Amino acid sequence: MTGAPLRLPLVVLLAAVVPAGTAAAQSFVAQPQHYMLTTDVYDGRALWVQPAGLAKRREASIAIMATGDRVDGPLLLGQYGVTIATGGLGVGWQHDESAVSTDHIDTYAIGFGFGGPKASVGLDRRWHRGTNTKDGAWDFGGRFQPGGIFELSIAWRDVGSPVILGDTIFATLVPGLALQLFHARVQLGADWELVTSGWGTSAIRAGATVALPMGLGFHARTELNPNFDIRVLSVALSWQAAVSRITAFGAMGRSGATDHYGIWGSTVTDPNRPRRSGGRFRG
Repeated sequence: MTGAPLRLPLVVLLAAVVPAGTAAAQSFVAQPQHYMLTTDVYDGRALWVQPAGLAKRREASIAIMATGDRVDGPLLLGQYGVTIATGGLGVGWQHDESAVSTDHIDTYAIGFGFGGPKASVGLDRRWHRGTNTKDGAWDFGGRFQPGGIFELSIAWRDVGSPVILGDTIFATLVPGLALQLFHARVQLGADWELVTSGWGTSAIRAGATVALPMGLGFHARTELNPNFDIRVLSVALSWQAAVSRITAFGAMGRSGATDHYGIWGSTVTDPNRPRRSGGRFRG
């Protein structure tokens, strides 16, 4: 998955998205975590956000993504990767570049979700390889839709507390709740991220997804610090057709922080989708 035949078309595509040059500073966070909640995911992005979501919907997909980063300057390429998902199984690769040096990290992930639309559990294993880095971590997740308009989620991330470029990424526990309104055309949700070392709050995130005509969807999410000050505001626009799904997003931080802008595009095969237009927007 990481050979030259795959990297070459990726680099060509990403060069059209962001200018060439040294990548801007960024945190090596998987792209979907910049704009999605744990209750949002059901496709290959679940591998990086909530592994239980890999079993939420029966479909197969191949996706590529690119993220550009900016800190008081031009938007520069910082991250790109590939994710493949089918039948609850997900595999992915993500490449990150450092802003201030030649440091780089490759992350390889494999995960599996068990269950179905109402309830599922999942896990994934990630390996981090790169400059002065050789470590790994586990993620575990569970979700439950008890009926009606609610969905409950919990994710346990970075179990093993990997050390990446000399920094320890402590494990976090992330409970989440979503509320679906107007026949699921509007979804409101929130995640609470707790660092398990000391059990302090790392972040509180709240967001909304609204289905629009022509297969479009609008997403907004805010991330707050423990004092309830806004840390990051993210917005995204999604479009989906019978065999395609594209999301473009921007995650804007406070003054002096890194802004992230990116795109996720996938080709999708859904054995349960009727061969006609219409249907409920899912993100």
